[in-house]
Amino acid sequence: MSTFFVIHHFAKPGCEKESAEYGRNKGDAEFCKKEEESWDAAGFHGHCCMIGTGQTFCVWEAQEGKTAAHMQGHIDSAMPFLNNVVYPVDASINGFKPKNVFGNDGTPHCLADSPTLGEHGCNTTSKFYMVEHTCKPGSVDAWVKMTEGFAPKTPKEEEALGKMMEACKDLGFHGHSSLPVSRSEGHVFCLWEVKDGQTDEKLQAFHDDNMGNGGPSLMTNVLHPIDNSFSQGVCPAFG
Repeated sequence: MSTFFVIHHFAKPGCEKESAEYGRNKGDAEFCKKEEESWDAAGFHGHCCMIGTGQTFCVWEAQEGKTAAHMQGHIDSAMPFLNNVVYPVDASINGFKPKNVFGNDGTPHCLADSPTLGEHGCNTTSKFYMVEHTCKPGSVDAWVKMTEGFAPKTPKEEEALGKMMEACKDLGFHGHSSLPVSRSEGHVFCLWEVKDGQTDEKLQAFHDDNMGNGGPSLMTNVLHPIDNSFSQGVCPAFG
């Protein structure tokens, strides 16, 4: 079974020249496809790249047998001009991950073929945020229990999940992924889309109000804004 990772990239001081050169190369579609082919051949696949200010969040998949150390070595070799923090996604906690590429049931996918948000057939005026959640003291067990609803076992539970997702969309919010990276710390990254007309303050309040269910959130919720101009790998829910 594949392992998924969230990689939090930070700009590395003194590497501005190398970073700029890589950025120029990424504007070349042929360069991107060859790069991704080499990554896939090595057993690593980049699913999405969400670029913020001075930091980037990427979701990666590694072939069965690859460890976090392998992922760290790969990303540090591919992007030595960045500081790369690798978080393995904990498969024992329910969440929402991209469809796997590796394995017999894998779905072929090429990030280089996906449009940049807001352009080239992916026209949206939505805003995107990587929301970093960390459980408050004593709330980890309640958080894990809450995630059981993300994997419905009965038609009734499936209907409840669908209603929850629709209720979020009615408010102008859509959760694209939920990627738990630590059970002990109650740490999870979730990618959220905000419909045009909504604000980051409203998204913050939505999470701090326990996703609109009332009462204080189980978690502290930090919003990391994403720049649509360079980000790709996600199909917008709005627009």
